[in-house]
Formats: sequence, C-alpha cells, structure tokens
Amino acid sequence: LPRVLELANFSFEGPLIPASSISRIGLPLSEFFIYGDDTEFALRLRRSGMQLMLVREARVRRMPTAAGVPANGTWKTRYIIRNSFWINRLHGRNPATRLLRNYVWAVALAIVNVLRVRFIREPERFAGVVRGIAEGLWGRLPDVQWCSEEREPSGELRPPDSSHGHLNWTEEFCPDREAR
Repeated sequence: LPRVLELANFSFEGPLIPASSISRIGLPLSEFFIYGDDTEFALRLRRSGMQLMLVREARVRRMPTAAGVPANGTWKTRYIIRNSFWINRLHGRNPATRLLRNYVWAVALAIVNVLRVRFIREPERFAGVVRGIAEGLWGRLPDVQWCSEEREPSGELRPPDSSHGHLNWTEEFCPDREAR
C-alpha cells in the first residue's frame, strides 16, 4: 500500500475534513440517518473538486459498540434501501443511473422478498423493504447545498444538472463567483 492513496469514498470513522470544504458544500445530510451519509458526503466533496486521501500511517481508535444494541436490526432495512436509491438519484451521472438502476433494484428486491415469503415470516423487514423502495423511488429528496461549479474527479468542470429534481443550488461558497 502506498504511503498516500486517493479514495473514491470513505467512512465517517476518522476522516479529517477542512472547514473550508464544509463551508463550500455544507454538512452531512441528517436525512441520510443511519446509512449512506458518509457516501453521499464523500461524493459531494469529490464533485466540488476535493481529493479524498488515505494516509497509511494514520490510526483510528474505534469506540466499542454499546452492549445489547443489535448491529443491524430489521428497522434499518428501510433506511438502507431508501438512502441507496437517494444516492443514485442525487449523484448518478446520467438518467439511467439516476432512475433506471433504482427501478431495476426495486423489482429485484420485491421479487426476492416475495420468494422468501418475508411478508409472512418477517413482516417487519418486508414492510421496511416496501417503505424503503417507495421512499427511495418517489420520496422527496433532501435539500442539498451544491456549489454551482462542480468538478469531475479528473478536475474537469461539470455543467449544472437539474434533472435530479429540486436542488438547493448556491454560489455563495464558490471561490470565483464574482468572475461570473
């Protein structure tokens, strides 16, 4: 492993994020409760032009999990599915990623859960799947603070794209706003 390695994504367990980046793109989205908040935030950081770097010698001490708290309860199913769909809707690079991928996954999830007879054997998990699919496909996306001058990971400017629905575009944190 090289001493420093560029990443596409990260977990919220140990990253150091400059305050200027948070001023530029905003805080992690509270609507991504319990799953995907780190992925969505990392994608916004990258689209704003920031590189995500792993330093091999960096160390993080994890806090132990609280005793008696299940690691992945059935209640999380709804949020895992919904937030995965939301990430596709917000950050997909083309309509196929933003929409079609979610519909394909929705059909696959529905088929698997019906074949496993979850609606009888695990009704709470099945309800979470159904709610997650519905909210992920048709639910209102959270307002996102975007910088209007987004960049591809290669550094090229990305033109604004409003096809993902209502987004809270802002130019107030873009460094060259007076030049426009």
